[in-house]
Amino acid sequence: GSDRDEEFMKLFPRLAADAITLAYKRLQKCKLTYGMGHEDRCAFVRDYVMDNGVIITNPGVKYKDNLLRAYSEPDPDLPVLTVWDENGERMGVIFTYALHQDTTGGKRYSGDYSSEVAKQLKDRYGHKFASIYVPGYCGDINHSDKLGGTQWNHRSIGKLLSEEIIRVTEEASAPVTDETLKVNAQSIIVQRRRVTPEQSAHCRWVLEDPKNRKSPYMMLGSKGYVVQLQYEEETAKLPNNDVDMPLQVMRIGDVWFYINPYEVYHQYAQPLKEATPSGKWLMSEMA
Repeated sequence: GSDRDEEFMKLFPRLAADAITLAYKRLQKCKLTYGMGHEDRCAFVRDYVMDNGVIITNPGVKYKDNLLRAYSEPDPDLPVLTVWDENGERMGVIFTYALHQDTTGGKRYSGDYSSEVAKQLKDRYGHKFASIYVPGYCGDINHSDKLGGTQWNHRSIGKLLSEEIIRVTEEASAPVTDETLKVNAQSIIVQRRRVTPEQSAHCRWVLEDPKNRKSPYMMLGSKGYVVQLQYEEETAKLPNNDVDMPLQVMRIGDVWFYINPYEVYHQYAQPLKEATPSGKWLMSEMA
């Protein structure tokens, strides 16, 4: 964790307002096209089923021989919304992909694979071309294949995605039907997960001796036991289990945007895809 930067918190609202003001002043007419891409080589579900039936997240090398299979399949969909000016020149794209933006590792600052996508697209369409990435539902998807031993880096991922985005926008993109813009937002109340007495007892047992770390709660990871006990302590102070979850839906023409502020497993995207009348969608978690 880190300390809250109070000076930045004071500055940020002004910077955000400036960006909105500049965007409004630079508004211009445009046309939109939408296409669906596919990329299944660089993203992997990070939950695995072990030979003893336990499900483990991001297993270390010592567990490699005990892994049976990934818990599920990743999400290869790569929807691309392309923006064109009145002269028919591409201005930019908005795209969604279900893969964690944490492929550089360590403590270095990085734009990760979306920055490489932006670079590749500027190389093709010019330095003014805008590339906007919104993270798909990828709570359980990262860039490392623990079974095959493959791990992709941000540059190789960015190159793959940009190649598919170029293909979609140039060969497989159709006009958005109309200029209708609709936005709806509401909050729902969900129940916070509570720590069970069995989980709490297991955490304390493991912390007494690291050798005790074994099923059935291996998904917690090495530091997860401490965090779980802290979570139990903090939630016990709360008056109830209620969590206010804000959800947003936006529609531009026949393209639907589904927006939520949490990190979500990719399976939750499927019902939204199936319910979208036009079949055209973009999704964003942690938004």
